[in-house]
Amino acid sequence: MTVNPELQKNNELLQQFKETRNRTLELVKNLEKDDFVVQTAAYMSPPKWHIGHVSWIYEAIISKIDKNYQFHSKELSEYLNSYYQQFGAPHDKGLRGIISRPTINEIFQYFNTINQKVEKFIQTHELNEQEKN
Repeated sequence: MTVNPELQKNNELLQQFKETRNRTLELVKNLEKDDFVVQTAAYMSPPKWHIGHVSWIYEAIISKIDKNYQFHSKELSEYLNSYYQQFGAPHDKGLRGIISRPTINEIFQYFNTINQKVEKFIQTHELNEQEKN
């Protein structure tokens, strides 16, 4: 049986994506819920923001490939955007820790939702080499 090389490449990309997302969760598994909202300095962001941002960036990438892609939430996009002006004005980095919403539970729901969207996107799109890198 011959395996389609493009399908094989997508499977490899999907596996790398899953490993990366699992590793992300491993990095924060020992944090308590309250730890996710602490911003220890103005030049740093709270863990909650980072967990959301590493999901939001996938949405930004997909939106560049699929012009019909709809972002999960305008509010999350505004909060999680770091400096990409084409997606709107980013929230002030030094003030990310004073925002109580979205909650950490909402951020993890978002993380999981984006996992599902990205996995489906990888499985259903033929990506060129530039898009895979």
